[in-house]
Order: sequence, then C-alpha cells, then structure tokens
Amino acid sequence: MFQFWIELKRRLFKPCYPFSEFSKIGDFSSYSETDFYRRIHFMKIQVLSQDEHTKRVKFEDNCTRYILCFNSQGKFIKKEEEVWKEC
Repeated sequence: MFQFWIELKRRLFKPCYPFSEFSKIGDFSSYSETDFYRRIHFMKIQVLSQDEHTKRVKFEDNCTRYILCFNSQGKFIKKEEEVWKEC
C-alpha cells in the first residue's frame, strides 16, 4: 500500500524539467518501445496509430513533443517528429 502512495504522489506532483527526458536517452536505436516506457516517467504518452507493421507513439510534456515509430516487435524505427516548445 505504501508503494501505491509513492507512485500516486510521483504522478500527481510531476517536477518541471528544464530539459526533455529524452535528453538522457542518447542513441534511440538502442532502445525498444518497452525501454522508452520504462525510462520516460514525466511525459504524457499516447499511441497515435497502430497497424500490423508499425506503431506511432507521441511523448509530450510542456516543453517538448516527440513522435516515434516502432515495428510490430517494438523495435525503434525512426523519430518522426521532435518539437521544442516555448516554456
């Protein structure tokens, strides 16, 4: 039960990062879709589209937006979009 409250507090009181969480990742091609989900904690994650071959996922916070493409096995294909917003 204690872990639940820690997780709830972490999600409700998200710190504002001056840099994107993606700045800690480095070479995107060495990570799978699951790896991204495990490493990104403070960005909104939304699956934009999915078919039998590819999945497009948007990662967004107040300062950045990324759209990444993965194959059906979760392997990173490409960074479709990277936008830095005025914060």
